[in-house]
Amino acid sequence: MSADGHRIGSAEDDALRAVLDTPAHIRPRGALANTLSFASNIYVDPATMPAWLQGFVRINPVALLVTAIRGLMNGKVTLAQLGWAVFAPAVIATVCAPLTMWLYRRKR
Repeated sequence: MSADGHRIGSAEDDALRAVLDTPAHIRPRGALANTLSFASNIYVDPATMPAWLQGFVRINPVALLVTAIRGLMNGKVTLAQLGWAVFAPAVIATVCAPLTMWLYRRKR
């Protein structure tokens, strides 16, 4: 909770509010996170997906993380899987954090 009693949201929510000029009490809660999780290998084997969606799953940061975690759990993780699981979210944070701050400052 913030000092004014509102629940503190994610950076994704803040970025969407900055772009969409949405009031703080109306939160586009988890739109990106839900999309990334449903378009990943969490729920369904990518082999059963259409080719265009399989291509997206291969580069989806959530799917990369899930693949690395599954590899760690069954003892068959590769260094590449661990590297991508760390690298992809770091790139997203490196791009999105300054963009969010720029959008936030521009609105004020």
